[in-house]
Amino acid sequence: MTETLEVFCKLPRTAPGIFLPFCCYTATQITMKALFPFTTNLILAVAIAAVAILSVQNATPVSLQFMIFESINIPVGVVLAFSLAIGLIAGAIGIFIYHQR
Repeated sequence: MTETLEVFCKLPRTAPGIFLPFCCYTATQITMKALFPFTTNLILAVAIAAVAILSVQNATPVSLQFMIFESINIPVGVVLAFSLAIGLIAGAIGIFIYHQR
């Protein structure tokens, strides 16, 4: 079906001084507005849970090397947690810069 269903409004669309956040949106738009934050939080929770499980199961210390630099021995879970945090921060900064254009 390509038709959209209008959400019923008891007040006219141009009623002065009345704020109706979901008035006159389609049912599909309301569903997407409600599901987007839930889906985002669910993906973030799964990623954090995966890092937590991997960090508990891999507690052996590792040393990271980059060219001539070498880190101290730190557990794999700490490396994963820092990598996830840096990725989330970089993604947020990237989205912020993209929307500033």
